[in-house]
Amino acid sequence: MLFRSNTGIQVQTAALLISSAIFCIVSGCSRAIPDRRRAELDSLRQTRDWFKLRDAVESGRADPHYRALVAWMFHDMDAAEKYADEVLQRAAPGSDDANQAHYILGDIYERWGLYRKALSELQVSRQSSGTPIDGNRIALLSAIAGFPPQSVVARSYSKVRWNADHGIPAITASVNGNRADFFVDTSATDCVITQAEAERLGLRVLPAPGFSIGTASGGVDASVAVADELAVGGFRLHNVVFVVIPTVKGGPKNIAIRALGLPVLLAFQTLRWNRDGLFEIAFPAEAADARRANLCLDSWPIVQADFQGVPVMAQLDSGANTTHLLPRFAKEFPHAVPAGAGKDTLLEFGASGAFQRDATTIPEVRLRIGGFDWLLKPAELMDGEIESARPWHAKIGSDLFSQAQSVTIDFRAMRLSAR
Repeated sequence: MLFRSNTGIQVQTAALLISSAIFCIVSGCSRAIPDRRRAELDSLRQTRDWFKLRDAVESGRADPHYRALVAWMFHDMDAAEKYADEVLQRAAPGSDDANQAHYILGDIYERWGLYRKALSELQVSRQSSGTPIDGNRIALLSAIAGFPPQSVVARSYSKVRWNADHGIPAITASVNGNRADFFVDTSATDCVITQAEAERLGLRVLPAPGFSIGTASGGVDASVAVADELAVGGFRLHNVVFVVIPTVKGGPKNIAIRALGLPVLLAFQTLRWNRDGLFEIAFPAEAADARRANLCLDSWPIVQADFQGVPVMAQLDSGANTTHLLPRFAKEFPHAVPAGAGKDTLLEFGASGAFQRDATTIPEVRLRIGGFDWLLKPAELMDGEIESARPWHAKIGSDLFSQAQSVTIDFRAMRLSAR
């Protein structure tokens, strides 16, 4: 998540590194389909153009490992597990296809809260493929392998009030009976809390040897904790895992980082917030149909957008208070970056301290997302090394959402809509 203004804090889990591991794991190919067809699918996979890969897989012949990959990206976990198991029945142990299947199964089981099974699958994938980044993820899973799985004990449509805490949507939740406001952060791969806040809420913090949190300003060691119960309105969850980070150094005063990440948001299944301060969860979802989906999950939610009639992809980050463009945008749309565009330096804070980031200021950019036309005026084009590693065109923050009357995210239908 990203908080940015004159005072801001950035905290990310290891999602960028995990996301990079996806590229490493899926870079192999199957020999069961013609070379030209395989080359087409592998090209889309390597550039992580998941929406185009979905369309290509749906429109023609594709082996189970491609179908497993598409089902996984579009959060159809039952189908992804089915196809991954089918791959393992056919593929030679240690092959690229087998390693991908183990990796996908590991992520599926982690989303389901089956941490020990997830750990086992990722260890097999790591040992066979030598993917180095999984070491950090394995350290986290090793620390929580003995925890019971997160479970929904009361699925109840609920309406609560939300406020814009430092520009980020925040709602009140109860953790083990203690109330606190939590940021709603779609780009947090885990629920996150600072050490001080974990202690205040009565959570028992446990070590996670070898696990660290990646931030744009560096890495910091992290711990883990589990909440016996977390409730939002009438919606109740048991055994919610939190990644516990040190108190932020040098950041703005009175910032208590508490974030509900994807494990909880996916459990809600649906969420909607509007300008009137109403936040709704667990309302009826639309029917799942991957062909209509404009969201996928590549560690973070990725939304399909439209720029001047051309499909583009953007990371959906409700935990950021600013929207910015990424280097891929400038590479593919150089005409949209005026000659002599202004330069800016932004001061931000990460969990390991303060840092600066360079940006190019573009007068305006219009994107169409979820049936709504959004205006970035001005648009900040980030130039940093971390941004260059992201294969998307933009990162959408909460500032953009304020242009709509309401924003709806449906993690069953994998759709974002606004009006």
